[in-house]
Amino acid sequence: MDLQQIYSLYTKIIERKVYHAEADYHFDVLFILSKNRGMITRRKLAKQLRISQAQVNAIIYALHAENFIYLLPNNTRVTESYIALTPKGDENVVQIQHEVALLNAKITTGIADDKLENFIEIVETLKTNLKRESALVLSLRSS
Repeated sequence: MDLQQIYSLYTKIIERKVYHAEADYHFDVLFILSKNRGMITRRKLAKQLRISQAQVNAIIYALHAENFIYLLPNNTRVTESYIALTPKGDENVVQIQHEVALLNAKITTGIADDKLENFIEIVETLKTNLKRESALVLSLRSS
């Protein structure tokens, strides 16, 4: 099983526990919105997620339709709005965090602390290397 399959399985388990359905509610987006507390635009969200603005628009539309988010006017740039979580969205993030903590406890059962620390260190190194590679690829596309 490779990292993509592990990630996919992990997110599917969380989604099914929280939403009891096959639907994809983009909890990664909800986490970013929770951290930014209504001070993020679609453009910044697309940049953080490394996806197109068209993809962000589709996600925002779906989350708005489900009453997870609302849009706030941006007085500096009239054509842009800020994205914020509704109370339902906030509750959802808390529920997701709870399920993540439970799942993490279950899947790390039987793994020695030192091995788990090594794994986390490896994952952080992979993340750093991926960010570096992504920056390189983006810079090549720009030139």
